[in-house]
Amino acid sequence: MLDIHSETHDAVPLDGPGDLESARREIVRLRRLLDRREYDVSMLASLYAHSRRLGQSFEKERDLRRLYDQVLLRNIPNFIYVLDNALRFVMGSQAGGRLTRGRPESLLNKPLTHIFSQSVAPDWISRLQSQCLEALSGAASRRDEDVIVLGREDGREPETIYAQTNVLPIVDDDGEGRGVLIVILDVTALLEAKHKAEGGDKAKSAFLANMSHEIRTPLHSIKGFGEILAGTQLDDRQHAYLGHALEAAEALLGLIDDMLDFSKIDAGKMELFPAPYSPLQLVSEVANLVALRAEQKGLDFLISVSPDLPSRLVGDAPRLRQILVNLLSNAIKYTSAGWIKLTLRSETRSGGLFLVAAVEDTGQGIKPEHLPGLFSAFARLDPQTNRHIAGVGLGLAISSRLALAMDGGISVNSHYGRGSVFTLEAPQAVDDSRPVCRLSHPGDCRVLLLGRNPCLDNVAGLCEALGVAYRQWAPPPPAAADPAQEWALPEAWADEGFTHCLHTGGHSAETLARLRRTLPPGPRLGELRGLREPPAYAGRPEEDAVIFNPCQLADLAEFLEPGSFAACGESAAGVSAGGAFDTRGVKALVVDDHELNLLVCEEFLREYGVEVSRAASGLEALDLCRERTFDLIFLDHMMPHMDGVELARRLRRGDSPNRRAPLVALTANVVNNTRDYYLQNGLDDMLSKPIDRAELARVLLKFLPPEKIFPRTASTPGK
Repeated sequence: MLDIHSETHDAVPLDGPGDLESARREIVRLRRLLDRREYDVSMLASLYAHSRRLGQSFEKERDLRRLYDQVLLRNIPNFIYVLDNALRFVMGSQAGGRLTRGRPESLLNKPLTHIFSQSVAPDWISRLQSQCLEALSGAASRRDEDVIVLGREDGREPETIYAQTNVLPIVDDDGEGRGVLIVILDVTALLEAKHKAEGGDKAKSAFLANMSHEIRTPLHSIKGFGEILAGTQLDDRQHAYLGHALEAAEALLGLIDDMLDFSKIDAGKMELFPAPYSPLQLVSEVANLVALRAEQKGLDFLISVSPDLPSRLVGDAPRLRQILVNLLSNAIKYTSAGWIKLTLRSETRSGGLFLVAAVEDTGQGIKPEHLPGLFSAFARLDPQTNRHIAGVGLGLAISSRLALAMDGGISVNSHYGRGSVFTLEAPQAVDDSRPVCRLSHPGDCRVLLLGRNPCLDNVAGLCEALGVAYRQWAPPPPAAADPAQEWALPEAWADEGFTHCLHTGGHSAETLARLRRTLPPGPRLGELRGLREPPAYAGRPEEDAVIFNPCQLADLAEFLEPGSFAACGESAAGVSAGGAFDTRGVKALVVDDHELNLLVCEEFLREYGVEVSRAASGLEALDLCRERTFDLIFLDHMMPHMDGVELARRLRRGDSPNRRAPLVALTANVVNNTRDYYLQNGLDDMLSKPIDRAELARVLLKFLPPEKIFPRTASTPGK
């Protein structure tokens, strides 16, 4: 503290008490002023000490940031360069010296054209400079794929770097440009790894395609001739042996298909190809593939399709068919008695229309502890109990992944010992919103269902969905004392006015004749029976109908109101595509270099009344196509000298009368997406080997003129 008494002052005379008081007040004022000065000095000293500490902290933080930057730039593998507004070097990564041939500190303030001039070609430098000028002018960031060729001073071959070059403007908080950042990523190793992986995938695909061809070609002959032989006269033992051989061939084919599909899904190569399709046709194709297996095992196969389902949807019908066949095949495997049922309907939700398909069975069901791993690949549930059931556990895994690829899914509800329900839900677009089935006058139909069993119970449900009145009655068995005693309808039903009657056999001709007399003017009778089940009685009247199990919505509608599908854009023959039709005046050409394949295809086509010509090479086929006109031409893909695709190109370019004939590829290669390949090269469709009869029927119905197709009746069996 300053001592004010030590300062020198002139003597001030004090004349009285007033002057003394003034002096005292002045002294107080001076002391207060001195106290404030001392406080100010103390505050300044504190602020100075704080500013020094703050400055030291900032200096440490700046040094730390500089260290971080140095570590980052020293160790980052990318080529990074920071340039100012004049495109002069400011800083860069150590890895960037690979392109500049100099350490970053030696390039400070050097222009862009100089820092790369020692190693990189001038045209690349000029292009990079243009990109930097664009960034400085306010343009957006640039990203380019580059090939940088580095010269070598030792005379060795130049080094090629495949790179991704990013040029970004540097802008401060006020939006003012401060320079350019160049980041060059060396993707050479990644590109080489990608090419190596693609080469491996190509080799794997080629191997799978070749194996598919080599396995399917003989399997086509085995399975085809087995099916042809099954239609000949054999004794019971021969039929049994042949049935076992066909079952083994079918199991082998399913195993091959599952393995190929799983390999495609696992490699991410499975693609979906949405296209318009008919849900009724889809259900018919599924039924044709599994109905016989269900019948052979003694199971009732039931199908229920909602009449309100849109008549045409847009989706990948072959993949939907694959999922449904997998689910139904599983149901058949794990059901020893009872029935399996396929239900198809649609639901409108916020995301659009969903196709909902449920597969229900009365099988053994699934234990709760096995449900979590149900859709895992190669999973076998309860192997001790189910070891007699064939399969490798891929069907559900493939189906689940296909459903997910469709943005849908598969759920399961099961009660162990009582059965299971698998439900597929998949979004589909609508191509034609008209309902799949609508009778013109449902009120004019009154149906009598003669008997009680799951098949007739299912028909009752279909009648109810169509708005048709029905009665269901199980006649009592004949009395033991008089087996010839015939039953009669309850008197209360005598005046019901039944227009149609469906029965499942077991009734004599006399009984049914009495039924006609009892119900004037007599209903139209229909017999519901299995695919291999003989007629209920001999001498069946021609006007009586035969409906094969499973009875489908289309079959019932045609029985109740013939021609009812004309208004829906469907045809009765098209719906029953499982071989229940014949052709007249159809000529087809089959081209294949394998004699056995030619024989199988020829026999299959002759079953539909098709006149078949054969050619063993592409050149022979060209000669035949110049001389004759064909309604349909089947071309094997893998043929020497001229394959099926080249033959298709020549037919389309030539002036033969078959230039516009439908061309269908026959292929044993189902690994790659061959359908698109064929369509792009002039073909119209494809059939995989071994040829499936339902698929062959689909192709015939798709390409043959309607006037050459007519329904096959019980009195006109296949050729």
